Amino acid sequence: SLNKTKMNPLKGLLNMLAQVLGTAIGIALVIAIVPDADKSNENLGVPALMYGASSGSGFAIEALGAFFLTWIVLANEAYTLAGPRSTSTPLALGTAMTSLQLFAFPFTTACFNPVRAMCLFLFSGTSGSDLVTFVSAPFVGSLIATGLYLVAFTNTGVLQTSKSASAKL
Repeated sequence: SLNKTKMNPLKGLLNMLAQVLGTAIGIALVIAIVPDADKSNENLGVPALMYGASSGSGFAIEALGAFFLTWIVLANEAYTLAGPRSTSTPLALGTAMTSLQLFAFPFTTACFNPVRAMCLFLFSGTSGSDLVTFVSAPFVGSLIATGLYLVAFTNTGVLQTSKSASAKL
């Protein structure tokens, strides 16, 4: 089963390209459908810090959101020696995203996606410290979640030890 976890750089690159293209198509559709959408960052959906959120608190909120979304995907989809963990990823991810949106939207517009944020900032011509917050925070949150997940659930020494211990029982 561990063979399924081999990294495929080409697949990762194609996934990132698909995200950029999907975001660009989404932005184009909003501009085509919503009158004067390109005249205002709010109409276009550009991420913004609101209701007193600072760059620091916005970074923490966005990083936390990305952490939980990444953790849920890894916990439900990643393969370990025991195989995949669950088949209910869409339900788990949808529930988490709904909860995170309700919590974070008033403060950061709940972006949690650096590709989406970067495309919106670039397309709208907006720049500044908000761009750094919305692009870097999801990377940091996802990297921490991935690192913790790898240590906690893919350490073959720990898995082998627990397997042998349960076999003796």
